[in-house]
Parts: sequence; structure tokens; C-alpha cells
Amino acid sequence: MEQVKLGRTGLIASRVGLELSPLRELSFAASREALDEAIGRGITFFDLGLPDRETQKRIGHAIAGRRQDLILAGSFVPSTKQQLEEDIKWMLRDLKTEYLDLIQIHDPDYVLRPGEASGLFDMLLDAKKAGYIRNIGLTTGDPVMAMNALEYGWYDTLQYPWHSGSAEEELMVLSLCREAEVGSINVPLEWTPEEADREEAFQKNYPDHLSLWMLHDDHWRK
Repeated sequence: MEQVKLGRTGLIASRVGLELSPLRELSFAASREALDEAIGRGITFFDLGLPDRETQKRIGHAIAGRRQDLILAGSFVPSTKQQLEEDIKWMLRDLKTEYLDLIQIHDPDYVLRPGEASGLFDMLLDAKKAGYIRNIGLTTGDPVMAMNALEYGWYDTLQYPWHSGSAEEELMVLSLCREAEVGSINVPLEWTPEEADREEAFQKNYPDHLSLWMLHDDHWRK
């Protein structure tokens, strides 16, 4: 499995990553079998999806004894500091780990930043200082928001739905990620097998870009 460097995070990840929310529908044993297969194929980057304790418990069970070899990325929808603290606490407890490699702010209405009224970004910075999270990322489908995040320099990674038909301004954002040392991660999209081959070829054109696929999508098994 080819490796990529996720910008200034210093994280070296498999070029292909998996989004694990489908594990909620599997048993604990089947969840472990699925992750055994993925890890056996060289995949080291796993996106937990949005907070869900049943999914998190299955992941914690499946990665027991090999956490140090994996990169775990959590996400949350902006709400309150109290809710974010709860989400992180239960993620760590369910996963049986002391830290998350990456926490991603998912689809916010505006670019959260240090010192703003909600206090959410400051809370993440405090969690980073305490060692509970290692890096802060943004997930968005808004090219203007993505560009602003790059310009301000507050985010370590950017997850965006790039594809072979993306507009020029969107592809510019993808190229600028590397210049800004921001790790680029592709939002997993639904494709037919033929489309998936095309999209994988497209993503390989961008060095150090991580291609994220849903666990139930068989394309990552090729």
C-alpha cells in the first residue's frame, strides 16, 4: 500500500483510508473481521464518522492491541463546548485509546477559529495541548470555506468532495493544500465500479492526497 504524508501533521498514512460508520450494522466479531482485512491490506487511516457509541465500541474492540499502528480520525458537528467535550470523552473511552490523531469539524456554517464566540476551536486547542487530540481538521463541501481555511492556516487537514468533474476553483484548493502543508482527504462518494476506477486514477494525480472510501464499498479491496 502506497503511503502519503498528511501535510504538517507529520502523519504517514495509507493512501487509501476507510470511513467506518457502516460497522454499526455489524456484530463485534464481523467488525473485527472487516478491520482485520483492511489492516491486512495495508490500510492504516480510519475515519470514525460522526459520534456514535455503538460504532465506536466496535472499533475499540477491533483495534485492541494495535492502536499504535493506526491513524484514527473523529468528526463532530458544531454545537456546544459541553457536547464536544462529551463526544471526545466517549470516543476515547469507547475506542480504549488516550488520544485521537485527528478531530474534524464537520460541515460548519462558518469557519470556526480561535477566539470566536462559540469557544469550540479554543476548546479543541486546549484538548490538543492536553494530548487528547493531535490535529484539527475541517470537512466541508463549500469551496469558499475551504479556501478561507487554507488562507487562515488554523486547520491541519481538509476533507472535501473532490472528483474528476470538480470545478477549477475546487482543484485549485486541492493543489494549494500541498503548498500550505495541509493534509488533503477526499470525502467518500458513491460511485459505480467504472466510475470508481476513474476517480481513483484522478486522485492518484495529486501527491500526498488520501483517498477515503466507505467500508461497504468493495473498490478498496482491489
